[in-house]
Amino acid sequence: VLARPMERVNFTGTYKGEDNIQLEVQRYETGEWKDFGVQATVRVGTFETYIMTGRSGENRFRVYDPEADQGSNVILVTID
Repeated sequence: VLARPMERVNFTGTYKGEDNIQLEVQRYETGEWKDFGVQATVRVGTFETYIMTGRSGENRFRVYDPEADQGSNVILVTID
């Protein structure tokens, strides 16, 4: 995804077999995944949220389920 600084970037997805689970958005920083301060709640197997960042260049995000200790695929967001 290519975005401008502080442009809204939507994250949507499915989480099969789960409902009312709280997911965390994380960004990869200095060699580890850190909470980004954005959450999404799974409703009927789907979730949606968004992020906004001003950090230029390539940013790596994921959606993480802390209860299951499981993360999504990496979502690349390049801020130009």
